[in-house]
Amino acid sequence: MARYLSRYLPFALVLAELLIACTPSAPLTCFDPLGCIAIPANKPVRIGYILSLTGVHQSFGEDILNGIELAIDDYQGQLLGHPLELFGEDAGCSPEEIQKAATNMTLQNDLLGVIGPHCPTPFQAAALTLSNAGMIAMPLMAAALSLPQNDRNTTPGILGLTVDPSFQGQLIAEFAFHQLGTRRVALLYDGSAYSDALAHSFKEAFQNLGGAITYEGIVEPGNIDMRPILNAIQNDPPEALYFPIFERSADYLVLQKTDFPNLQELALITSDELLVDSFFEHTGTAAKDIYLSGLDMSSADYPIFLEKWLVKYNQPPHSTYHLISYDAAHLLFEAISKAADLESNGNLLIGRQALREALGEIKGYSGLSGSITCTKSNLCTTDQLLEIYRNDTSDDFRTKWPPQPVWESDQSQSGSQ
Repeated sequence: MARYLSRYLPFALVLAELLIACTPSAPLTCFDPLGCIAIPANKPVRIGYILSLTGVHQSFGEDILNGIELAIDDYQGQLLGHPLELFGEDAGCSPEEIQKAATNMTLQNDLLGVIGPHCPTPFQAAALTLSNAGMIAMPLMAAALSLPQNDRNTTPGILGLTVDPSFQGQLIAEFAFHQLGTRRVALLYDGSAYSDALAHSFKEAFQNLGGAITYEGIVEPGNIDMRPILNAIQNDPPEALYFPIFERSADYLVLQKTDFPNLQELALITSDELLVDSFFEHTGTAAKDIYLSGLDMSSADYPIFLEKWLVKYNQPPHSTYHLISYDAAHLLFEAISKAADLESNGNLLIGRQALREALGEIKGYSGLSGSITCTKSNLCTTDQLLEIYRNDTSDDFRTKWPPQPVWESDQSQSGSQ
């Protein structure tokens, strides 16, 4: 009997191993307090977006969407063995449209995250809708600043990605004071969180340097008659005008300034919300020599990225917002990969709370827009150097993309962030 057992034992062990290997593993169990998203093998990992793809902010929306698509291409269209799929809403920029888009997102039970919106309009109600549904979302730039700061508990799961407006405003103040030599500046903003933060940080820094604000006013968003404001500004003519406002109001401000002889030599300074091709198309030669702050595009990685962009879209970017959306998509993919449990048969199980934590714990991520860290507030910010650009041509601003900076943030008194 012993000889019989020893003779057939190797075959029995091999058979046992084969049976174990062929036995399906036990299904993963969800213990996440917010529930889990189960994705069967070969089914897509779905990502949502809420963008303005028509109307005044269309160029930004298209740029952001293209940035997301190029991030997907970096993964060859797959994540954890599953195809990546986009589900999007063209939401315009009204709070009502964004709210409707957010509600539609919550009806997609397998969406793992939402990128956007990017508009300067209030996002609080839509953010609550997404948060209460257990979702995560990454509003970008102006929309990221429309949420209550330093309070991630108000809308858990909503983490905006933006450039620190306080640093940007300070940079522009130093440029105006030291580089342009201006000592008297008029200041306009539109009441949105992003515009206000830029304006107030500029004002504080400029006055601390010894400069004076000759006029300060609020432009109602969408206002196209800028003559009363321009008339008030020329009553005490400044050397420069800083106006971190959005189109369409900015378009009419620049165009109507030409009707005021006392303001012809006025230096115009604005920020990244107007570093977009549509602004230059609408204003033409009236925007010649305007100064704009924006993200640095001189990194060693940007030419490689731009080459991929030109091959795919056959035209330069509309703005600099593609850097932010490209990084937002990569951050989301990183968080999904960290939070996901993968079965041997290819099924995925992703806890919603685990996904929130994975995104919120990101620190020092090396992105195209700089090193990104998600803070204890509801923001992820980039430490990217900022540049000051000058539109020195009346031609299409994008013919020389990327534009060459005339001043860099590492030339400022404060240095980089």
